[in-house]
Amino acid sequence: MNQVRTLILFAFLGFGSGISQAQDFGFDLAVEEAQLAAKFKKMLEADSDTERLDWNEKILVHFEDLLYDEASFQYPFDSLKSIGILSSDDGLLRIYNWNVMLSNQSHRYFGFIHYFLERKNEYLVFKLTDRSDELENPEFKSLNHENWYGALYTQILTRKYRKETGYTLLAWDGNDGLSKRKLIDYLTFTASGKPRFAENVFEMHYVKDNGIKRIRTQKRVIFEYSARASMMLRWDPDEKMIVFDHLVPIQDHYRGNYRFYGPDMTQDALVFKKGKWIHLEDVDVRRSKNDEARSWQYKPSEDFYKPK
Repeated sequence: MNQVRTLILFAFLGFGSGISQAQDFGFDLAVEEAQLAAKFKKMLEADSDTERLDWNEKILVHFEDLLYDEASFQYPFDSLKSIGILSSDDGLLRIYNWNVMLSNQSHRYFGFIHYFLERKNEYLVFKLTDRSDELENPEFKSLNHENWYGALYTQILTRKYRKETGYTLLAWDGNDGLSKRKLIDYLTFTASGKPRFAENVFEMHYVKDNGIKRIRTQKRVIFEYSARASMMLRWDPDEKMIVFDHLVPIQDHYRGNYRFYGPDMTQDALVFKKGKWIHLEDVDVRRSKNDEARSWQYKPSEDFYKPK
């Protein structure tokens, strides 16, 4: 993973120790934003993998400094066309993240969480460190910002149950040249404001080797499928559920080999009940008239940057 070829950017910030209280440094954010945009352009135009990664590091350092400024929490950064910034409905959370596609077609992910801790009136910044390549059975692992399952977040759903707020995150992962992934994760914060990806909130159906169907509780849901296929994963505001394609192997002898998986033209869903996301199979969700107007739902382009 020492080379870079293709870039799909979402957004970022950099922070060495992982957490900081934001302060007002009096930056002229418009000027700083223009300088950041120039760095992103240099990174996209770089001729070598080493040069591209060097520009990436410069961007991390620069963005880190800006996010320490409290004013950055509300600043749109809308001239940074390569960056997506996701904000929660309650106005307390912002996430910036992006990925770098390597020459072996695997992906590395970068990002930061920007969080306003109301009870202390503090803005906190956390660096997200991607450890997804090191995780076994990641669906069941308790993770945090230093031990993160990296992906490009595409949407935040804010849910509150018994005075605890949780943020459900929909995401895309380019994985490698053979398969892609989509992800649903769940983020909460401790009393001191530290992020955790550690709650058992997903009750998923699965079939055991003997053919018996069971329910298991997971900390995140990961879908893997052929790099040649396309999978739908979205929030349906009309039905109030997360809807996703049901994936199957193209032939039964490929079962478990996810580079041969794809949608079977049926959909499943997750509905939020009493603090849990409950799996529903074979839901009938027809295309809503509002689907085409959902510009707020970011869909990462897999062809954003094509190497020379």
